[in-house]
Amino acid sequence: MKIDEIRKMKNEMEHYIKLYEEYPQKTMNQIAFKAYADFGSVTQIATMLNAQGARIGNRKLVTNDVSAILQNPTNEFEKMVCQIFLKSKKKATRIWS
Repeated sequence: MKIDEIRKMKNEMEHYIKLYEEYPQKTMNQIAFKAYADFGSVTQIATMLNAQGARIGNRKLVTNDVSAILQNPTNEFEKMVCQIFLKSKKKATRIWS
């Protein structure tokens, strides 16, 4: 790997960290995106949101709900998290296929 490639990766990571640190957590969706950046687990996020009283209608969230949230990004940070989620999902699909 060349030093220019390493510098580019470093700059991308610093940009991601800046977006992460500035990202608000006001809505259920925002909490889900930031939590996925922290934990990388839709199960953990569903459990956490349910413990905080989050609901869809009258029911608790399930992992499919969290997955649906993560697949609908609305800004740059969410798009980056979505890409990470989709890569993780693709790896899991290959393992189980």
